[in-house]
Amino acid sequence: MQWWKEKNEKDKEEIISKFGQLSTNDFATWLLYQSKWKHDLNEENIFVIYAAIESYIDYHFVNVLFFSLEKNKKWMKWWNQREQKDKTEIIEKFKTMTNEQFGIWLLSECKWKNGITKDDINSIRFSIDTYFYFVIPDQDKKEDELTAYVIVDGRKKLIKMKELTFKELFCQSCYCLESKDFQKKNKENMKLQLVNMNDNIVESDKDVIKEFESKEPTFTIIWTSFQQLIIIGKQKPLKMHW
Repeated sequence: MQWWKEKNEKDKEEIISKFGQLSTNDFATWLLYQSKWKHDLNEENIFVIYAAIESYIDYHFVNVLFFSLEKNKKWMKWWNQREQKDKTEIIEKFKTMTNEQFGIWLLSECKWKNGITKDDINSIRFSIDTYFYFVIPDQDKKEDELTAYVIVDGRKKLIKMKELTFKELFCQSCYCLESKDFQKKNKENMKLQLVNMNDNIVESDKDVIKEFESKEPTFTIIWTSFQQLIIIGKQKPLKMHW
């Protein structure tokens, strides 16, 4: 949408902030009656703007995530190959040192220093952060707690979640994607959505919690074009509460 493309980064940040904080109706009210763009917009613009923002958020989140994983793949593999005693030593340094001190230790003092360059420091930190986020919490939980399956293009993947929220489910689902999935998403301008086994869209914490009441919660990734979402949105009346 041209209106959205013309906004600078500061304006986009403000709009996205409201988009995340407000309900659909409240966001529409804010745009039409409170924002500095209120004189340029009407109700017919709302769903188009809504779709443009979702496209922007999805594109940046998924692509940044994919770029980070691809960029750091070598060092994530390196980290996974370390023995537990080595991981313990590295984690101790990671926790007790400043970023600068940790970098110096890696480059000058640790036993892997000859294979590490300054450009590798952030990737190693990313690998350790990933370990903290995904592995360590699981060690304190039952093996089958907060586990689910995600199906993408016929591939069934097991995921482990730290909490029953839609944001967590979405993040874990993105880790199930492969290069070809990202290429398809970007090439065809598709939005990633999740559905349950009854083909109902999952889009809230409440939806996620409900699915985890089953013995084997399973979600499927589907791709929907933003053009289709805009058409669907136009067909639905926008209910305003003043």
